Amino acid sequence: LYGTYTALKEGVHGNSLLLDGYSSYLSASGVPLPEGVFSVEVWIAPGAYPTNFCPVAEQRSADARGFSLGIDSEGKAGFSVATQAGWIELRGSQKIPLYKWTHLCGVYNGEKITLLTNGEKSAEKQLTGRFLPAKNATFCCGMSSQRSLPTGVLNPSGSEPINQFFDGLVDDLKIWDKALSEKEFSTIKKEAGELSKPALEKRSLPELPPSDRFRVCYANLKYYESWDNFWRISGEPDVVVSFEKNGHFVFWRGTSYIPHWVTENGIWYNNEFNETWSSKGCHEPMSDKRCEHSQVKIVESTPARCVVHWRYALVDNWYNQSNIDQITGWGDWTDELYTIYPDGTAVRSQTLHSSKPSSEFEWHEGIIVMGPGQRPEDVLNPEALIMSNMKGEEHRYSWEPVAADVKKAEVTYLSQKSDSWLTEPVGANIQLVNTRSALKPFTVVNPDDDPKWDFYNDLSRRHVSIFPWWNHWPTAFKPSDGRYAMDSDRASHSSLTHVRNWKAYKRTEFSETRLMLVGLTDGKACDLANLTRSWSYAPEMSVEAEGVRKIGYEPSEKAYQLECVKPGTCSKFEIKLNCSPEFPSVHPAFVIRNWGHHDIMVEVNGRKMTENVHYRCGFTDTINGTNLILWFDQTFKEEIRILIRQQ
Repeated sequence: LYGTYTALKEGVHGNSLLLDGYSSYLSASGVPLPEGVFSVEVWIAPGAYPTNFCPVAEQRSADARGFSLGIDSEGKAGFSVATQAGWIELRGSQKIPLYKWTHLCGVYNGEKITLLTNGEKSAEKQLTGRFLPAKNATFCCGMSSQRSLPTGVLNPSGSEPINQFFDGLVDDLKIWDKALSEKEFSTIKKEAGELSKPALEKRSLPELPPSDRFRVCYANLKYYESWDNFWRISGEPDVVVSFEKNGHFVFWRGTSYIPHWVTENGIWYNNEFNETWSSKGCHEPMSDKRCEHSQVKIVESTPARCVVHWRYALVDNWYNQSNIDQITGWGDWTDELYTIYPDGTAVRSQTLHSSKPSSEFEWHEGIIVMGPGQRPEDVLNPEALIMSNMKGEEHRYSWEPVAADVKKAEVTYLSQKSDSWLTEPVGANIQLVNTRSALKPFTVVNPDDDPKWDFYNDLSRRHVSIFPWWNHWPTAFKPSDGRYAMDSDRASHSSLTHVRNWKAYKRTEFSETRLMLVGLTDGKACDLANLTRSWSYAPEMSVEAEGVRKIGYEPSEKAYQLECVKPGTCSKFEIKLNCSPEFPSVHPAFVIRNWGHHDIMVEVNGRKMTENVHYRCGFTDTINGTNLILWFDQTFKEEIRILIRQQ
């Protein structure tokens, strides 16, 4: 046995062998192998289909002699033999089911080859030449002897030919020096219909426990046995932010730490990352499948807010960085800082570090991630996108194919569009993804940054899914930057939109920073206009107190900044916010630097506020002192005065 992980599980008869689908296989030399007529049979229970043909019983030499029995990327059984007339292949027409025992048998009787599934003939072919055995080749179970590109690859230069590995259970592998007859399969036919479910763990994206409070913590999120054991890690490598409304924000190694908003019923969505390109394909954290350069850490954790830092290198599938500086040796890196509040909103501050920051980079792509057994249609409504502007106007975009004469003023059917731009409503800066959930992910860009939006639409694969659909990421380990999903057997993703060309928040000679407001909401897209105004056009703040300095509003944190001139000496001060119905303050936050670790009392317009009802506060230590973080669970539409004093 070779590879990272194998295990014995209950099988058809006694124990079966679990192979992990990534590196494990059975190899044997000196096994008596057929030279004349023969049969090879095996029971299999796949957990996922291979990305190209993978044998479960093979003896094949480099000069293409021998035989192979296995399963292909569409889940169809195959049997092949080498003959004097060449390599002869059979394929079954029926898909082998996942998580169920299936018996495969290949028979060569000197005149023809036959493929049987559960004792029933599924394919047969007459031969004109005799079988050519691979006398010096090693017998192998669960790994292909030949490397091949996965089927469905979009960009061959961005993928690598690989050995295929079987993912699932194997039992009762037998090689006969005779041609089994169909009568000898009568027991197999009966047994196939009576077998219980195999001891194969059902797969889904990590399940997140219900949450009754806002918090951030490290965790070790589980996927399934073989995948979990493939990682060379210990401890708690993942980060999870939980909200009171049962949504989560997750940084999981299975998605290369690309952070995902997770709805109350487990639908995963992300806003992509920085990406650039070369002749070898994409340079992006999606290529960092072992998380060698993609790392995450908790910077701040209080009841009022948390801050998570995600840092990654832009690498291709062979871990080559983009834009390597010949003098410094530095390539492209990105720091993403997420300032996250209890209401399920966060500011994404995305800083690209590059010797060529003005070259072409991608900054956003709206991506839905699905677990095994899920299709895009299972998690997305056909009208999957709702766009809105600051006037509260909404427009829906549908991936559903419809007749050319169908017209609804509020809906655009993307199959009818001749270009890829989303132009309605005018000035759209708010995106709501219409997931099949109560909580839905949103993405907001400051309207003054003049965002432009486009969409993904793959008309050529409508017979597979109305949405674009790939599975080279997440949870995959092999080098590939594009592979069409053939089935829902693996974790997969579907891309919907890009935000293009919105303005930078900051720019230096070797860096660029852009901002987004992101999160989950149970409201409408148009309802996010006030939240956007509060972030983009924050009401003016003034401070009435000695010893307290106003710094101003910081959109990268969605928070007002103040500072105690002498650390720990501010016992009382008052903040005035010039709010109005046109420019409200939605759930405002304040950072009072160098406050010290002192309990507080808060009044708004003379009324005493109750902690954990009207506001939340926390303290965070820095190298210079202790900051007070204050967040209000209220919306203010008129001028307010906030009094803060030590207790």
